[in-house]
Amino acid sequence: YTDSSNNVKSAAIDYENKLFDTNRELDLEENADIVSGNGEYDFYYRTSDSLYGYDLTANAGTKLFDMNNIPFDSGVMDMCVVNDRRYAFSTYDSETGESSVIIINEKQ
Repeated sequence: YTDSSNNVKSAAIDYENKLFDTNRELDLEENADIVSGNGEYDFYYRTSDSLYGYDLTANAGTKLFDMNNIPFDSGVMDMCVVNDRRYAFSTYDSETGESSVIIINEKQ
């Protein structure tokens, strides 16, 4: 969630007492979008040019993928992390009206 000063925070949920538990400020870039995914990180997020994996214990993101290196020109509408080296992109080309799903396997 975002607090009144626009700081991005996470909080564990105490379901029994219906409260937020420990609040933690996250070190995310402004305008970061949370991305669904599986892998070694607690969650993933993307900025306009990169995809990151976030480790809550270290309270830090690790750059995983440079969005400028994607091999297609269509606009990325959505994406998910299949695993730490495989990414799925949903794209839309506004000129042609075509949509596609593209899977990228990054070399290790």
